[in-house]
Amino acid sequence: MELLTLDSDFQPIDLVENYESLIWTERYSKAGDFQLTSTSIAKTIAALPTETCVTLRDSTVPMLIEFHKIEKKKGETPKLTVLGRSYEACALERRASVKEPLGATTKSAWVLNAAKESDAAYLAIRTVIGDIDRYQSDVLVLSSVPAAVSPTNDPIPQIDLTLPADYGVAPWVSTKYYMQNDLVSYGGNYYLATSLTGNLNQVPTSSPTYWTSTTSTKAYEIKTGDLYTTVKDLIVANNRGIKSVRPDQNGTKIGVEIYNGADRTATVVFDARFDQFDDATYLLGAQGSANVAYVYGYLGSQLVLKTVAAEPSGMDRRVLALDETSDQTTNNSDVRRTRGLVELYKNNATALFDGEVAQQVAEGYNRNYFLGDILKLTGEYGLSQNVRVAEFIRSADAQGEKAYPTFEAVI
Repeated sequence: MELLTLDSDFQPIDLVENYESLIWTERYSKAGDFQLTSTSIAKTIAALPTETCVTLRDSTVPMLIEFHKIEKKKGETPKLTVLGRSYEACALERRASVKEPLGATTKSAWVLNAAKESDAAYLAIRTVIGDIDRYQSDVLVLSSVPAAVSPTNDPIPQIDLTLPADYGVAPWVSTKYYMQNDLVSYGGNYYLATSLTGNLNQVPTSSPTYWTSTTSTKAYEIKTGDLYTTVKDLIVANNRGIKSVRPDQNGTKIGVEIYNGADRTATVVFDARFDQFDDATYLLGAQGSANVAYVYGYLGSQLVLKTVAAEPSGMDRRVLALDETSDQTTNNSDVRRTRGLVELYKNNATALFDGEVAQQVAEGYNRNYFLGDILKLTGEYGLSQNVRVAEFIRSADAQGEKAYPTFEAVI
């Protein structure tokens, strides 16, 4: 692997050499990270000071160096470990998800109207750090806004906050793989996907089997905390990821984007029966999952369903109780509904496939498939299903280099 440092315009400047090992992990819905080890402590610290941006030659992801860890053990050569995470996590953690000006008597949650959770997350970022005019197909979608609390100091000029490709309510198309809770427009009306399985080629008017008619926007709570955690909690509820992308040779800003992986199940198939995996572990189960939340808030409570399908009963009903009574911001139904949805999607059924893909298969990354894409996994023991590319891991040490994706099942 060729590790490169980036200059102030995020362009590659120096090649980093003479390290012992490097692990570089890119993730869809969580922060990516890297870890480099070296016994050349002084030279490596000089080449890789904290707050330096780095990338790989064959990756578009920038990461920021956060820590130097030096270990000196008796009888052993001292070792330096350089640690960092993807740029969007480091940057957004430095801002608070608050909207009220300083001097307010309370730090309260606030509400945004949006078509879906990922749109609310995007609007929260642009509200906190400010943003320029945003266009969709040459049409002005969102006017520029200053940073809400501190217009002078809260913007992050190094970031270009990319408008999500599916921002708002996009029209339904037959070739897209829709997941539960995806929102589309069709025939002048709005529909929410309700099926537990993918809704490929199922026309929205076939409701309620696959779709349910709904309104175009809902109110979502923006919980007070660090901005990255708030955004991450929202996007997980409709299976979106967040990424940072370093600029091309003419650019000077890092793109930060909330996005959705593409459906590639018709073209990309990994088959565990034909030695395409070096190792494989399957973990399937519903223990700990939930589909109904009882949210007990300040001066009120309500029931929140994970989907808009029929309310489950009997052994199919899995209830999660949330005690939010001490939080005065939970005094309205929109806030309680958002709290319930976020927690329900943190308690999904377990459906994981963990496997190390053979080298020749992994080489298709960033060409045939990308982070967040949905692929077809033909597993052993009749465990075939669609999976999402959750991570892509690269490693290099004395034994050589490896590169492979890991997956999470689409449920």
